[in-house]
Amino acid sequence: MKLKKWVRQNVEVLILTLLLLATAPLMAWWAILMHSNFVDMHEMQAQLLLETRSAGAELNRQLAELDTFTKRKLFMVWGEASLACLLFLTSAVVLFALARRRGVEYRRMQSLLQLTTHELKTPLAAIRALLQSLQLGSIPAERRMEMLRQGLHECNRLEHLAETTLAYQRSVAKATNRSEVLETSAFLKALLLHRSQTFPDVFHQWTPPAHTTYVKADADSLRVILENLLDNARKYGGGEICLEEKKVGALWKISIRDKGQGFEPQYAEALFEPFVRLPGKHSHFHGNGLGLYLSRRLAQGMGGKLYARSEGLGKGSCFVLEIPLATEQEMPKAQAVNRE
Repeated sequence: MKLKKWVRQNVEVLILTLLLLATAPLMAWWAILMHSNFVDMHEMQAQLLLETRSAGAELNRQLAELDTFTKRKLFMVWGEASLACLLFLTSAVVLFALARRRGVEYRRMQSLLQLTTHELKTPLAAIRALLQSLQLGSIPAERRMEMLRQGLHECNRLEHLAETTLAYQRSVAKATNRSEVLETSAFLKALLLHRSQTFPDVFHQWTPPAHTTYVKADADSLRVILENLLDNARKYGGGEICLEEKKVGALWKISIRDKGQGFEPQYAEALFEPFVRLPGKHSHFHGNGLGLYLSRRLAQGMGGKLYARSEGLGKGSCFVLEIPLATEQEMPKAQAVNRE
Protein backbone atom coordinates (compact mmCIF):
# COMPACT_ATOMS: atom_id res chain seq x y z
CA MET A 1 0.00 0.00 0.00
CA LYS A 2 2.80 2.44 0.84
CA LEU A 3 4.52 1.64 -2.47
CA LYS A 4 1.33 2.27 -4.45
CA LYS A 5 0.80 5.57 -2.64
CA TRP A 6 4.37 6.65 -3.34
CA VAL A 7 4.00 5.71 -7.03
CA ARG A 8 0.79 7.77 -7.33
CA GLN A 9 2.46 10.77 -5.74
CA ASN A 10 5.54 10.60 -8.01
CA VAL A 11 4.13 9.29 -11.29
CA GLU A 12 5.52 12.21 -13.36
CA VAL A 13 9.01 11.78 -11.94
CA LEU A 14 8.89 8.03 -12.58
CA ILE A 15 7.85 8.57 -16.22
CA LEU A 16 10.72 11.01 -16.81
CA THR A 17 13.15 8.63 -15.12
CA LEU A 18 12.05 5.76 -17.38
CA LEU A 19 12.50 7.97 -20.44
CA LEU A 20 16.02 8.84 -19.33
CA LEU A 21 16.81 5.19 -18.66
CA ALA A 22 15.54 4.33 -22.15
CA THR A 23 17.66 7.08 -23.70
CA ALA A 24 20.90 5.94 -22.04
CA PRO A 25 21.33 2.61 -23.91
CA LEU A 26 20.34 4.32 -27.18
CA MET A 27 23.11 6.89 -26.69
CA ALA A 28 25.59 4.12 -25.86
CA TRP A 29 24.57 2.14 -28.96
CA TRP A 30 24.94 5.27 -31.10
CA ALA A 31 28.48 5.86 -29.81
CA ILE A 32 29.48 2.23 -30.46
CA LEU A 33 27.94 2.30 -33.95
CA MET A 34 29.67 5.55 -34.92
CA HIS A 35 32.98 4.23 -33.59
CA SER A 36 32.60 1.05 -35.61
CA ASN A 37 31.70 2.96 -38.79
CA PHE A 38 34.70 5.25 -38.52
CA VAL A 39 37.06 2.34 -37.88
CA ASP A 40 35.68 0.41 -40.85
CA MET A 41 35.94 3.49 -43.07
CA HIS A 42 39.53 4.04 -41.99
CA GLU A 43 40.50 0.46 -42.77
CA MET A 44 38.76 0.58 -46.11
CA GLN A 45 40.42 3.83 -47.19
CA ALA A 46 43.80 2.58 -46.00
CA GLN A 47 43.36 -0.56 -48.09
CA LEU A 48 42.42 1.47 -51.16
CA LEU A 49 45.48 3.67 -50.76
CA LEU A 50 47.76 0.65 -50.54
CA GLU A 51 46.32 -0.70 -53.77
CA THR A 52 46.96 2.52 -55.69
CA ARG A 53 50.14 3.29 -57.64
CA SER A 54 50.89 6.47 -55.77
CA ALA A 55 54.49 7.27 -54.94
CA GLY A 56 55.74 6.21 -51.52
CA ALA A 57 55.97 9.72 -50.09
CA GLU A 58 52.53 10.68 -51.37
CA LEU A 59 51.07 7.45 -50.02
CA ASN A 60 52.52 8.06 -46.57
CA ARG A 61 51.18 11.64 -46.56
CA GLN A 62 47.66 10.51 -47.50
CA LEU A 63 47.75 7.77 -44.87
CA ALA A 64 48.83 10.27 -42.21
CA GLU A 65 46.03 12.66 -43.18
CA LEU A 66 43.50 9.83 -43.09
CA ASP A 67 44.74 8.71 -39.69
CA THR A 68 44.51 12.26 -38.28
CA PHE A 69 41.01 12.73 -39.71
CA THR A 70 39.81 9.44 -38.24
CA LYS A 71 41.25 10.18 -34.82
CA ARG A 72 39.57 13.60 -34.81
CA LYS A 73 36.22 12.11 -35.72
CA LEU A 74 36.55 9.41 -33.07
CA PHE A 75 37.42 12.05 -30.48
CA MET A 76 34.31 14.02 -31.46
CA VAL A 77 32.14 10.90 -31.19
CA TRP A 78 33.38 10.01 -27.74
CA GLY A 79 33.18 13.66 -26.63
CA GLU A 80 29.55 13.84 -27.69
CA ALA A 81 28.86 10.52 -25.98
CA SER A 82 30.52 11.75 -22.77
CA LEU A 83 28.51 14.97 -22.88
CA ALA A 84 25.34 12.96 -23.36
CA CYS A 85 26.23 10.82 -20.34
CA LEU A 86 26.94 13.94 -18.29
CA LEU A 87 23.57 15.42 -19.27
CA PHE A 88 21.91 12.12 -18.42
CA LEU A 89 23.51 12.02 -14.96
CA THR A 90 22.65 15.69 -14.36
CA SER A 91 19.02 15.06 -15.33
CA ALA A 92 18.87 12.07 -13.01
CA VAL A 93 20.26 14.11 -10.10
CA VAL A 94 17.79 16.94 -10.79
CA LEU A 95 14.92 14.49 -10.93
CA PHE A 96 16.00 12.93 -7.66
CA ALA A 97 16.24 16.38 -6.04
CA LEU A 98 12.82 17.37 -7.36
CA ALA A 99 11.29 14.14 -6.10
CA ARG A 100 12.86 14.64 -2.68
CA ARG A 101 11.77 18.28 -2.52
CA ARG A 102 8.28 17.33 -3.56
CA GLY A 103 8.15 14.73 -0.83
CA VAL A 104 9.31 17.28 1.75
CA GLU A 105 6.69 19.82 0.62
CA TYR A 106 4.02 17.14 0.63
CA ARG A 107 4.87 16.15 4.20
CA ARG A 108 4.89 19.82 5.22
CA MET A 109 1.47 20.34 3.68
CA GLN A 110 0.21 17.27 5.52
CA SER A 111 1.65 18.64 8.76
CA LEU A 112 0.11 22.04 8.04
CA LEU A 113 -3.27 20.40 7.51
CA GLN A 114 -2.99 18.50 10.78
CA LEU A 115 -1.76 21.57 12.66
CA THR A 116 -4.51 23.77 11.22
CA THR A 117 -7.19 21.24 12.08
CA HIS A 118 -5.85 20.94 15.62
CA GLU A 119 -5.61 24.72 16.05
CA LEU A 120 -9.14 25.21 14.71
CA LYS A 121 -10.71 22.85 17.22
CA THR A 122 -9.79 24.77 20.36
CA PRO A 123 -11.19 28.23 19.49
CA LEU A 124 -14.23 26.75 17.75
CA ALA A 125 -15.03 24.64 20.79
CA ALA A 126 -14.66 27.68 23.06
CA ILE A 127 -16.88 29.85 20.86
CA ARG A 128 -19.49 27.11 20.59
CA ALA A 129 -19.55 26.63 24.36
CA LEU A 130 -19.90 30.40 24.85
CA LEU A 131 -22.80 30.66 22.39
CA GLN A 132 -24.57 27.68 23.93
CA SER A 133 -24.16 29.19 27.40
CA LEU A 134 -25.57 32.50 26.20
CA GLN A 135 -28.44 30.71 24.53
CA LEU A 136 -29.27 28.83 27.73
CA GLY A 137 -28.77 31.93 29.89
CA SER A 138 -26.41 30.05 32.19
CA ILE A 139 -23.77 32.81 32.37
CA PRO A 140 -24.21 35.22 35.29
CA ALA A 141 -24.61 38.86 34.29
CA GLU A 142 -21.38 39.88 36.05
CA ARG A 143 -19.35 37.39 33.97
CA ARG A 144 -20.86 38.07 30.55
CA MET A 145 -18.38 40.78 29.59
CA GLU A 146 -15.46 38.57 30.59
CA MET A 147 -16.82 35.67 28.57
CA LEU A 148 -17.49 37.90 25.58
CA ARG A 149 -13.92 39.16 25.71
CA GLN A 150 -12.74 35.55 25.74
CA GLY A 151 -14.95 34.82 22.74
CA LEU A 152 -13.46 37.81 20.92
CA HIS A 153 -9.99 36.54 21.75
CA GLU A 154 -10.82 33.17 20.23
CA CYS A 155 -12.17 34.89 17.09
CA ASN A 156 -8.90 36.78 16.81
CA ARG A 157 -7.03 33.49 17.05
CA LEU A 158 -9.08 32.11 14.19
CA GLU A 159 -8.46 35.22 12.10
CA HIS A 160 -4.70 35.04 12.70
CA LEU A 161 -4.68 31.33 11.86
CA ALA A 162 -6.49 32.04 8.58
CA GLU A 163 -4.01 34.82 7.72
CA THR A 164 -1.05 32.59 8.53
CA THR A 165 -2.41 29.72 6.44
CA LEU A 166 -3.08 31.99 3.45
CA ALA A 167 0.35 33.56 3.75
CA TYR A 168 1.95 30.11 3.87
CA GLN A 169 0.03 29.08 0.75
CA ARG A 170 1.21 32.20 -1.04
CA SER A 171 4.82 31.63 -0.02
CA VAL A 172 4.76 28.01 -1.18
CA ALA A 173 3.13 29.02 -4.48
CA LYS A 174 5.72 31.83 -4.76
CA ALA A 175 2.98 34.32 -5.51
CA THR A 176 4.06 37.89 -6.19
CA ASN A 177 3.92 40.08 -3.11
CA ARG A 178 1.45 42.95 -3.32
CA SER A 179 4.04 45.51 -2.32
CA GLU A 180 3.06 49.03 -1.27
CA VAL A 181 4.66 51.93 0.56
CA LEU A 182 3.94 51.72 4.30
CA GLU A 183 4.65 54.18 7.08
CA THR A 184 6.18 52.09 9.82
CA SER A 185 5.02 54.14 12.82
CA ALA A 186 1.38 54.16 11.73
CA PHE A 187 1.55 50.47 10.87
CA LEU A 188 3.04 49.51 14.25
CA LYS A 189 0.68 51.78 16.16
CA ALA A 190 -2.40 50.13 14.61
CA LEU A 191 -0.95 46.66 15.15
CA LEU A 192 -0.08 47.25 18.82
CA LEU A 193 -3.47 48.87 19.49
CA HIS A 194 -5.19 45.78 18.16
CA ARG A 195 -2.98 43.48 20.25
CA SER A 196 -3.48 45.55 23.43
CA GLN A 197 -7.22 45.01 23.06
CA THR A 198 -6.71 41.30 22.50
CA PHE A 199 -4.01 40.79 25.16
CA PRO A 200 -4.51 43.52 27.79
CA ASP A 201 -2.13 41.80 30.21
CA VAL A 202 0.86 42.14 27.83
CA PHE A 203 2.87 45.39 27.93
CA HIS A 204 4.44 46.51 24.64
CA GLN A 205 7.27 48.97 25.13
CA TRP A 206 7.66 51.00 21.94
CA THR A 207 8.62 54.59 21.27
CA PRO A 208 7.87 55.99 17.78
CA PRO A 209 10.99 57.37 16.08
CA ALA A 210 11.40 61.10 15.59
CA HIS A 211 11.54 60.79 11.80
CA THR A 212 8.91 59.15 9.63
CA THR A 213 10.06 55.95 7.97
CA TYR A 214 8.63 54.35 4.85
CA VAL A 215 9.19 50.81 3.64
CA LYS A 216 8.21 48.95 0.47
CA ALA A 217 6.46 45.82 1.69
CA ASP A 218 3.43 43.57 1.43
CA ALA A 219 1.17 44.77 4.26
CA ASP A 220 -0.39 41.34 4.85
CA SER A 221 2.98 39.60 4.94
CA LEU A 222 4.46 42.23 7.27
CA ARG A 223 1.47 41.95 9.61
CA VAL A 224 1.75 38.15 9.73
CA ILE A 225 5.49 38.36 10.48
CA LEU A 226 5.06 40.84 13.33
CA GLU A 227 2.03 39.01 14.74
CA ASN A 228 3.99 35.77 14.81
CA LEU A 229 7.00 37.39 16.46
CA LEU A 230 4.83 39.13 19.06
CA ASP A 231 2.90 35.92 19.74
CA ASN A 232 6.18 34.08 20.14
CA ALA A 233 7.41 36.71 22.62
CA ARG A 234 4.12 36.57 24.53
CA LYS A 235 4.20 32.77 24.85
CA TYR A 236 7.84 32.38 25.79
CA GLY A 237 8.91 35.81 26.98
CA GLY A 238 6.59 36.81 29.79
CA GLY A 239 4.38 39.89 30.05
CA GLU A 240 6.75 42.58 28.72
CA ILE A 241 7.88 42.98 25.12
CA CYS A 242 10.24 45.67 23.86
CA LEU A 243 10.14 46.88 20.24
CA GLU A 244 12.91 49.01 18.78
CA GLU A 245 13.07 50.26 15.20
CA LYS A 246 15.78 52.13 13.32
CA LYS A 247 17.28 52.68 9.90
CA VAL A 248 20.46 50.84 8.96
CA GLY A 249 21.64 51.91 5.55
CA ALA A 250 18.89 51.10 3.07
CA LEU A 251 17.09 48.82 5.53
CA TRP A 252 14.41 49.25 8.19
CA LYS A 253 15.40 47.16 11.20
CA ILE A 254 12.97 46.26 13.98
CA SER A 255 13.99 44.22 17.02
CA ILE A 256 11.49 42.43 19.26
CA ARG A 257 12.96 41.53 22.65
CA ASP A 258 11.56 39.61 25.57
CA LYS A 259 12.84 38.68 29.03
CA GLY A 260 11.74 35.07 28.96
CA GLN A 261 13.18 31.62 28.48
CA GLY A 262 15.67 32.36 25.70
CA PHE A 263 17.68 29.62 23.99
CA GLU A 264 21.26 28.56 23.49
CA PRO A 265 22.93 30.39 20.56
CA GLN A 266 23.64 27.24 18.54
CA TYR A 267 19.89 26.70 18.10
CA ALA A 268 19.25 30.12 16.52
CA GLU A 269 18.76 28.66 13.03
CA ALA A 270 16.80 25.60 14.19
CA LEU A 271 14.05 27.92 15.43
CA PHE A 272 13.06 28.61 11.83
CA GLU A 273 12.58 24.99 10.81
CA PRO A 274 8.90 24.06 10.34
CA PHE A 275 7.20 21.60 12.71
CA VAL A 276 10.38 21.06 14.72
CA ARG A 277 10.96 21.06 18.47
CA LEU A 278 14.39 21.80 19.83
CA PRO A 279 16.03 18.75 21.42
CA GLY A 280 16.22 17.79 25.07
CA LYS A 281 15.68 20.55 27.62
CA HIS A 282 14.60 22.90 24.79
CA SER A 283 11.62 20.73 23.84
CA HIS A 284 9.11 23.16 25.39
CA PHE A 285 10.80 26.24 23.90
CA HIS A 286 10.67 27.98 20.54
CA GLY A 287 10.67 26.10 17.24
CA ASN A 288 7.35 24.28 17.37
CA GLY A 289 4.96 24.91 14.50
CA LEU A 290 4.96 27.04 11.42
CA GLY A 291 5.07 30.69 12.50
CA LEU A 292 8.80 31.41 12.53
CA TYR A 293 9.49 29.37 9.39
CA LEU A 294 6.72 31.17 7.55
CA SER A 295 7.86 34.56 8.83
CA ARG A 296 11.38 34.04 7.47
CA ARG A 297 10.06 32.98 4.07
CA LEU A 298 7.80 36.02 3.89
CA ALA A 299 10.67 38.31 4.90
CA GLN A 300 12.88 36.85 2.19
CA GLY A 301 10.05 37.29 -0.31
CA MET A 302 10.09 41.02 0.44
CA GLY A 303 13.86 41.24 -0.02
CA GLY A 304 14.61 41.19 3.70
CA LYS A 305 15.72 38.74 6.34
CA LEU A 306 14.76 37.49 9.78
CA TYR A 307 17.07 36.08 12.43
CA ALA A 308 17.19 35.45 16.17
CA ARG A 309 19.67 36.04 19.01
CA SER A 310 19.91 34.96 22.63
CA GLU A 311 22.67 34.83 25.20
CA GLY A 312 21.42 31.56 26.62
CA LEU A 313 18.67 29.88 28.60
CA GLY A 314 16.76 32.23 30.88
CA LYS A 315 18.29 35.35 29.29
CA GLY A 316 15.51 36.29 26.91
CA SER A 317 15.33 36.35 23.12
CA CYS A 318 15.64 38.94 20.39
CA PHE A 319 14.13 38.51 16.93
CA VAL A 320 15.29 40.97 14.27
CA LEU A 321 13.44 41.76 11.05
CA GLU A 322 15.11 43.74 8.27
CA ILE A 323 13.29 44.88 5.12
CA PRO A 324 14.24 47.47 2.48
CA LEU A 325 13.29 51.12 2.86
CA ALA A 326 11.18 52.79 0.19
CA THR A 327 13.23 54.77 -2.31
CA GLU A 328 12.81 58.50 -2.86
CA GLN A 329 10.80 57.78 -6.01
CA GLU A 330 8.43 55.42 -4.16
CA MET A 331 7.80 57.67 -1.14
CA PRO A 332 4.71 59.91 -1.00
CA LYS A 333 5.37 63.27 -2.66
CA ALA A 334 4.49 65.33 0.41
CA GLN A 335 6.94 63.36 2.55
CA ALA A 336 9.71 63.71 -0.06
CA VAL A 337 9.19 67.48 -0.11
CA ASN A 338 9.35 67.65 3.70
CA ARG A 339 12.61 65.72 3.73
CA GLU A 340 14.13 68.18 1.29
